Amino acid sequence: MLHYCVMNKSLLIGFAVVVAALLAGGGYATGRLLAPRSYTAETVTKTVYQGDGAPADLAPLQAENAALKTQLDNLRAELAKLQAAAEAPAPEPAAEEPPRRMTRQERMEQLKRENPERYAEMERRRQEFQANMEAFQARREDFFANIDLELLTPTQQEMHFQYTEALAKQQAAIDRMRALAESSEEATEEDRAAIRESFRLVRGLQGAERDALLSAVATSMGLQAGEETDTFINVIKEVYDFTGSMPPAPMMAPAARANNQPPPPAAP
Repeated sequence: MLHYCVMNKSLLIGFAVVVAALLAGGGYATGRLLAPRSYTAETVTKTVYQGDGAPADLAPLQAENAALKTQLDNLRAELAKLQAAAEAPAPEPAAEEPPRRMTRQERMEQLKRENPERYAEMERRRQEFQANMEAFQARREDFFANIDLELLTPTQQEMHFQYTEALAKQQAAIDRMRALAESSEEATEEDRAAIRESFRLVRGLQGAERDALLSAVATSMGLQAGEETDTFINVIKEVYDFTGSMPPAPMMAPAARANNQPPPPAAP
């Protein structure tokens, strides 16, 4: 009996332990079920898109890409220019400029250093020629100043004035060219045209002036105007023509020479 009681007591104690354990577990479970719940908020990242559909954080990359594309286009254009320049034919070398022509004064200075004797001789001849030209000019002016214009016809007087004026222009042009040469200055086209025109004008009036002066000489010698004067003029001209080194020019009729007209054309 005692043994039975002890066993019952042991069983009772074990049952109590089990019940306590069950109660403890159920209370925990009940507490878990009935206790208030706490929630943790999670950060959600939302991507914002630009108007063109690209993410906003790609904008700097797109700008850099555009800059690189522009640089690439510029490099391609520069490369195309270099290729075109390489394929272009090489320019012909520029012609060398001819050496500068020495002025008269420079040539004379060089001659004076290298050959003083020849320089002295040339200078002597130049001065002598200049003196002769000045003396001739003075004699010519004196000659024309002493012409008796009463021995000339009105037409011859007019032609004589034209001739003396042409001589004055010619001398002025000669003096101008001489002064330019001595100062080593270059003559202008106007200067060259002036001296050409002066010589042309003198040559054009020279024949008529000679005939007029020879006619005046014949008149002063008492020859009658007309056939006697014309014969005298032709004789003087023949003397000059046939004592020269060149063949005489075609003879002109006295009346044509007096009027400064060209000779008639030759017969066919």
